[in-house]
Amino acid sequence: MRSTGRLSERSFSLVLWLVALAFAGFLLGLGSLVVGDLPQVENRYNIDGFLDRGQADATAAALKQVRRERADNQQQAERTQLALD
Repeated sequence: MRSTGRLSERSFSLVLWLVALAFAGFLLGLGSLVVGDLPQVENRYNIDGFLDRGQADATAAALKQVRRERADNQQQAERTQLALD
């Protein structure tokens, strides 16, 4: 009777170890899936996503015009300075 008790205890212990190893393998696989998908979670934001394209184009055109007028005024000021000297 004593030897059959030990046999069932050993087999139960072996089954528990197999279940533990299977669960550990499941957790490792699940963890690798979660970590593998992490780079796909992050969204890259840039300023273009927050701008109204029509208004941004109009502002860029106005800025280009102001820079052009500033360069023209700078050249006119240089010409005037040379004429005064």
